[in-house]
Amino acid sequence: MDILFITNTDINDCTFGGGKGARSCYELLCRIGKTDIQVIKKQSSFCSALSVLQGYYPPLTGKEIEKTKRACRKKKPDVVFLNTSVYGAIAKALKKEFPELLIFAMFQNCELDYNAVRFIGEKGIKSRIYKILVRKSEAMTLRYCDYNAALSKRDAMRLKKLYGARIDYILPLFIRDDASREDLKEHGDSGAYCLIFGPDTPPNVQGARWFAENVSPYLNIKTLIAGNGMDRLADELRQDNVDVAGYVENIHELYQKACCVCLPLFSGGGMKVKTIEAMMFGKKVFGTKEAFSGYGKIDKEAGIQCDTPEEFIRAVNSFVQSAESNFCVRSRELYEEKYSQEAAFLRMRRMLSDITKRQNQ
Repeated sequence: MDILFITNTDINDCTFGGGKGARSCYELLCRIGKTDIQVIKKQSSFCSALSVLQGYYPPLTGKEIEKTKRACRKKKPDVVFLNTSVYGAIAKALKKEFPELLIFAMFQNCELDYNAVRFIGEKGIKSRIYKILVRKSEAMTLRYCDYNAALSKRDAMRLKKLYGARIDYILPLFIRDDASREDLKEHGDSGAYCLIFGPDTPPNVQGARWFAENVSPYLNIKTLIAGNGMDRLADELRQDNVDVAGYVENIHELYQKACCVCLPLFSGGGMKVKTIEAMMFGKKVFGTKEAFSGYGKIDKEAGIQCDTPEEFIRAVNSFVQSAESNFCVRSRELYEEKYSQEAAFLRMRRMLSDITKRQNQ
């Protein structure tokens, strides 16, 4: 099977969840068939403005659409895999020229809702234009792609409500196993800190501020807030019980020393890569309802939902007091069973088998 994988994320940039997810998906498709990749990422503000003027959601432009068509003429793929929901214009153009070409789209979230989070508090012309363009793009994706998948039932239901179109498959998020042998060792102490880790996106910043103000002062363990760009909050958030760091080169050491991972997230969409990453490194997760969205009922040995300061304080302090090790066996088991590349490979293979049967009927 020949596959053309199209993504809006640099798979070599794994400093954030999107890059890790895209890389994992690309590597998985390479196991299934010969896979070529086309990355359409932001280059400059001028290019973004050009996208808008052409009527596309940035960073897509007419030039990139023509590039995709040329690739399909030359390589004649069996499947075009869109790793985002905002390239409906590509699906439309390809269906017009190659009506028999199988096009599959992966909705990483409801992009219309995520766009609202991105522009939270902004009511300018840019936010209104982007809202129009993202709605148009997602609607075209659902119309022109042969099959569409979402990460969770929540996203599938939301997309059905917004666009009146049914999602064909649910494919939960997964990431490549980057844990080393040292990461998976049983450690004889409870750890040095509770970890909040992620780049300085609006939801992450909102959650870190909330946690530092309402939870950290009452924990029996230090809080470490770390991630690309988070160091700009150091003067604001650093206190006796809170340390703040920016970009971390060695995330293995970061997780090894952590007692547990806290994910105080109150907005966003899709499934959270940081939740899976914590499980991959064998850490118990304390997170809000949003942090566990798409994961179904979480085994209490691996994660506990906390939505108020009191719930976080009670759950984390209880764990710190009773934990004999900062390695959570059940978290690691859940990752391997449900959110690893191996688990995703089985799901993807079953899905492609089902699609092939449908196409041959």
